[in-house]
Amino acid sequence: MKASLHFFLSLLALASISAVSAEPWRTTKGEEFEGQLSGVYGPLVVIGVSGGSRQLAVEALDDDGVARVADFLARRPAAP
Repeated sequence: MKASLHFFLSLLALASISAVSAEPWRTTKGEEFEGQLSGVYGPLVVIGVSGGSRQLAVEALDDDGVARVADFLARRPAAP
């Protein structure tokens, strides 16, 4: 009983963390989805979404998305 309760609470905590870290994204074509920016590779961004990830060209994101990519790059540590 205790083990199953602990497992359930762990899943609940993980789900709440995932929900908090997901951000809304929108493309210039109006497509909307939620995910977490995980990397920028040249002109491409990788956004982790539920069940996988998406690769998009930076130019496919709306202005808010491009601004978040710029903030992500600005927070990145400088290369040695």
